[in-house]
Amino acid sequence: MDRVRSPDPETGGVYYARRRVPTQDPPADASKHKRWNFKTFMFLRGRLVLMLLGLCGGSMVIGLLHPPSQNGSSTQLLSDIKNPPGPNKPMESILTERELQIDEGEGQKNVKKGDSKMPRWAAAAAKKSRRNRLEATIAETAAEKEDVESGKEDDALERWIEEKEEEEEEEEEEEEEEEEKEEEEEEEEEEEEDGWGEGEDEWDEDKGEHEEEEKEVGNEHIASLAERLMPRMKGMEGLDVQAREAKEKMASSKHRQKKGGKGPAAAAQETADNHVPETHEDTLGSVFHPVPRDPSLPTHASLALAEAQAILAMLARTEEEQEALDAEREVAVKEAIMHAWDGYKQWAWGMDELAPVSKEGLNWFGLGLTLVDSLDLLWLVGEKDEFQGARDWVVSELNVDQNVHVNVFETTIRVMGGLLSAYHYSNDEVFLIKAQALGANLRSAMNSPSGVPWSDAILATKHAFAPASASESSISEATSIQLEFKYLAYASKDESLYRLAEHSMRAVDAARAELPTEGHRQALLPMFIDAKTGNFNQEATITLGARGDSYYEYLLKQWLLTGKKEDFYKQRFLEAVEGIKAELYRHSESEGKAFIAELGNGVKFSPKMDHLVCYLPGTLALGVYHGLDPEGTRGHMEMAKELMVTCFEFYNQTATGLSPEIAHFRVDASNTARRSSSGSSDMYVKPADAHNILRPETVESLFYLYRVTEDRVYQEWAWQIFVAFEKHAKIETGGYSGLRNVEALDSARIDKMESFFLGETLKYFYLLFADPALLSLDEVVFNTEAHPFPVLTLEEDWLVYRGKGEQPPVAAGKEKEEVVEVKEEEMEAEKGSAREESVKEERDEEEGIEEMGEEFRREEEDEVLTAEI
Repeated sequence: MDRVRSPDPETGGVYYARRRVPTQDPPADASKHKRWNFKTFMFLRGRLVLMLLGLCGGSMVIGLLHPPSQNGSSTQLLSDIKNPPGPNKPMESILTERELQIDEGEGQKNVKKGDSKMPRWAAAAAKKSRRNRLEATIAETAAEKEDVESGKEDDALERWIEEKEEEEEEEEEEEEEEEEKEEEEEEEEEEEEDGWGEGEDEWDEDKGEHEEEEKEVGNEHIASLAERLMPRMKGMEGLDVQAREAKEKMASSKHRQKKGGKGPAAAAQETADNHVPETHEDTLGSVFHPVPRDPSLPTHASLALAEAQAILAMLARTEEEQEALDAEREVAVKEAIMHAWDGYKQWAWGMDELAPVSKEGLNWFGLGLTLVDSLDLLWLVGEKDEFQGARDWVVSELNVDQNVHVNVFETTIRVMGGLLSAYHYSNDEVFLIKAQALGANLRSAMNSPSGVPWSDAILATKHAFAPASASESSISEATSIQLEFKYLAYASKDESLYRLAEHSMRAVDAARAELPTEGHRQALLPMFIDAKTGNFNQEATITLGARGDSYYEYLLKQWLLTGKKEDFYKQRFLEAVEGIKAELYRHSESEGKAFIAELGNGVKFSPKMDHLVCYLPGTLALGVYHGLDPEGTRGHMEMAKELMVTCFEFYNQTATGLSPEIAHFRVDASNTARRSSSGSSDMYVKPADAHNILRPETVESLFYLYRVTEDRVYQEWAWQIFVAFEKHAKIETGGYSGLRNVEALDSARIDKMESFFLGETLKYFYLLFADPALLSLDEVVFNTEAHPFPVLTLEEDWLVYRGKGEQPPVAAGKEKEEVVEVKEEEMEAEKGSAREESVKEERDEEEGIEEMGEEFRREEEDEVLTAEI
């Protein structure tokens, strides 16, 4: 499913990356020149006084004016008086042009005072040096007073010295203000350049403040797991020590560059983020790709899980207490389901999605997405009356033949998946008939020249294609419709449809074989493939997030759907997991948070993880449950548990307790710049990715981990997330909405309740606290929209791959002619029925006329009889 970007708060529209705005020198201050003209007058007076002193003092005064040159002596200051500034050259420029000699240990360091990048310690030393020179001048001038005969000259010299001291103090104050202003501007520019605080942070100069910050970051963030699991409980000392040691190591090696400069790690990261290679080969051998973490080191997940399990053990719940608690939570989740459903029913009935804030419906395809997505959920929670009402709408209102442009993948997983699941549980043929009609309109997507499915289609014309705006199919679009079509083929007893779906997967696998053979490049697929040529875009990103996620999920689930009989999919899944471990599975520094990275352009390592990737822990656990890696030698379950903790941290570390869309991870211990707004040094969120649209992936994986391990920690984490949804996403008038910023307790709303919130998120919440026998993992396979399908018992002949399996063109043409003939027969039948109705109407009319005639005749006879009487 595609990501939705939150708008930029300033522009109000699409988010645009900020760029540094070049600073300009401020215009000269005219009043400053006036002040310097007055100073010039004062300097001339002082010069006149010195001339008089020279005349009176003779060689003694000259000797004082030219002693051996020493730093901080009167020579430099008095030489300035010999060359007073003119009207266009203020005293400040003289000091700027001269290099100040600053003692630093045994050596000396030349620093220009006019340099805006002067470090604070250098500026302070410069000020102190000027003060020393001024004091020395005052002392020498005081000594001269004894040899000066004119009292008036002494008074003039004292006044000049006092004025000079006042001017120096004014200069110092102005310089301090200018330096502070420049520092603030530089910090703001750096934050804007790297995306609102994403840039190079500066360590606090005050050692006490820095140590206090370290303590807060270590204690507050690392204790967040225990605090959220059991409010007001503190702990996590082990992780606190680990975090503090890592921070001390980073502090000891921090860079000593001028203010505003970038460290080597930040510069490398910025280059990697901004560089777009000219060719695929430009990136080879030039990307920082961290190696897997030393297995002997403790990880964040191992410590967090141990801590959470210890907290649960302290609660010491009995089995009866736990069952009662599960029942209470199950009821609470059901109430949330009905609150969401009632909002949709009241404000958006029959439309695709609910806008809960504005209390209206939204349409994407016009196929009632939320209603169809919720059918099996209504059945599972026992709301049969609501289910029946939705069923009646499907019969009378759902039009799968309308002239609408749809995405094949989204329509298949949501609408076809929802109809087939409802058919499986209710055994109502109405749902199967609608699914068959929809499948007939979408199956042309798999009839591309290469066999790789097209991404889009027009339902009314049964025409599939690639839109001009996106000529390539994403790997998710091309490989995540087969589960639904195979079940439809099984339920419809249509072997040709099954073979067509299988052929589309084999076409993608043929393109995979053309990828480079080094490393795991044939196991980790680029996110785009051309349905016309059947070739991958090898410069596309390799990701398990948006546009790539469900390919890996469906490798395992197609093997499970067929009763574990198609080992082709099992083998591809195992190869993919090995590639993920080798290339994408990494841990952050220094806390050791596991994450799945991306490879930009197919090779450029990017420590970025979508929330969508959080389906992976559950998929790995499901594979282990079904016999993959039973001994743990491949590390599947270990990886699942590690990633599960990270996905929980997506929620646990934010202010609202809800996850952002994307998180980034720090993998370079020397780069202390990137931190999340919630205080973690390892995991941070960019402002453009801080929104939440009610996604289900983390809750999905918590469901699988709980079912497989029976560890109630996963139930507790799920409940914590559910409470956050109730607190921050619930709309009192019905439904739930997304948030634009999960770090703001008063965040603006995203006025949309996605169909998958009912179809997936709330369904997995319900299953986490319901009877584990409900929807056994041995009996059903969930599609990527959480619609459960039964494990199939297929004919052995169906499982033998023989190519496309479609009928030849002639036969297909005959089939088309037969369809036309059937339609013509239906039309003739309708015409015949119309003729019969017409004849009946004519007959009725004639009978009516005859009756009227007879009545008229009887009336005439009565009148004649009356007259005779």
